[in-house]
Amino acid sequence: MAQLLEQRLLPKPRRDRPAAPELLHRLDEDHPRERMAVVGDLAALGDSAAIAVSSIARRLEDPNGHVRRAAARALGELSVAETWGRTPGSLAAAAVPQLVRRLADPDPNVRKAAQKPFQELRGTGAIGDMGVAVAPVVPDLDKQLCDEDWLQREAAARAAGGLGCVAAPLLPRLLAAVADSSHQVRKAAKASLESLCACEDLEDLRCFGAPVALELQEKLKHDEDWRVRCAAAWALGTAGGAVAVGARKLAEVLTSRGEKEDYMLALEALSNLGLAAAPALPEIVRKMFDDEEAVRETAKVVHAKFLMLRGQVPPSQAPELGRLLRKLNHKDPWYRKEAAEELAELGPAAGPALPQLLESVRDDDFDASVAATKALQALREAGMLGNFDGRGAEGGPDLDIGAALLGALNDPEWTVQLHAAEALARLAAAVASAVLKLAERVERETEVDAQRAAKKLWKALQKERALLELGEVLDAILPVLLDRVAELDGPKALMALGALELLHKSGLLQDPEGHLAEAGEVIREE
Repeated sequence: MAQLLEQRLLPKPRRDRPAAPELLHRLDEDHPRERMAVVGDLAALGDSAAIAVSSIARRLEDPNGHVRRAAARALGELSVAETWGRTPGSLAAAAVPQLVRRLADPDPNVRKAAQKPFQELRGTGAIGDMGVAVAPVVPDLDKQLCDEDWLQREAAARAAGGLGCVAAPLLPRLLAAVADSSHQVRKAAKASLESLCACEDLEDLRCFGAPVALELQEKLKHDEDWRVRCAAAWALGTAGGAVAVGARKLAEVLTSRGEKEDYMLALEALSNLGLAAAPALPEIVRKMFDDEEAVRETAKVVHAKFLMLRGQVPPSQAPELGRLLRKLNHKDPWYRKEAAEELAELGPAAGPALPQLLESVRDDDFDASVAATKALQALREAGMLGNFDGRGAEGGPDLDIGAALLGALNDPEWTVQLHAAEALARLAAAVASAVLKLAERVERETEVDAQRAAKKLWKALQKERALLELGEVLDAILPVLLDRVAELDGPKALMALGALELLHKSGLLQDPEGHLAEAGEVIREE
């Protein structure tokens, strides 16, 4: 019905259509029908409408719904590729960011108008690499997530969830927004995180927790709203694994002067992080070419394990990158080098190519290998691999999420206590492999240099406030979790059961008589 009405309102195409500069002066006509006609005329100009893209985009905020939809349709029509399904043309590079910005508008009517053409462009693949066109808006959304107006923060959080892997640089702010003072922002951020985590081209969420860990820690300790404290505990438990194991220090060891034993221990510990080791990939790759054979071999094992866990995205699943991924496997090394350099220039849009770039760093051709290594570094600089650095300003509070969560076990609200216990269970399970192996080397290593390196790294991680005392953690959280499981009913028992099952799966909790399994059957039946 709305489309029929718009068709009636729009005048028939004119052969004597004015040029863009003249039409721009008429975009502010009083009558909606006139504004719609001007928008349609501008869209029909094609490349000649380049100067009008921002003006058309402003009509997405028009008070009249028909004008808003006409403007959105016009931006979609102007978004064409240089070559079908490959690179966005100049008009698309200007129009798509305008649509994305309106997806983050506080006004739901504006968001609705922008949503349809954006989804159509993504669904058809007409302009190829949407990531290239969307990436310029990501920094703006990052700033909007910090806006004083909660409506602005909520709109940005909503928009982020629909951008795909190019939104990876927004993950730290989305994690912080999970513990926002506004319920609506918390809800939007959680939904977007769930949507983005379903994207196979995004790295482990634990890669992105460090930059906001201190902010979440302080909210857990000091926020007056118990709901915010619960949310902060959840975010720390979900994304704080790298912080809990002292990953920043482990990566730092690889770039500092040391002995081969130091490097090998750090590499082994990072390997135990699984996909959460992504921020250290450039350092791991460099160690694959170390002077010491033992270091090279250890780094290659870590590299191979990451690739196995990460898997590869076939070109058919990433059509916008298909050409470059095929080129990366070309028999001619010059083409492989050129493909890696082109991927480096794509920035965040090259995220799905990470597995192939990791393979290419082992290229037999030196120049192709170097180009792939540089592309990997470019991905990290673009925020696609995450960040291990969570230190605050000098003189500010220390980052110690383990101590903060242990303190939250004494919170006056039992819900906060349960969330803190579950978060500690998640962190303990995440760091268990790395901590237990390092502890074993400290206590039982017979080779003098290796034991010295293990003790040195243990002390460094203690200084980093890594979660090393797993026994202390288990002693603190088991009473809280077991009390809730004993209720055998409701979401509280189910949440505590999940935490206990995670500890059991990681080898930190024994259940020889099967009591945990029995409780699980009862709770899930209820």
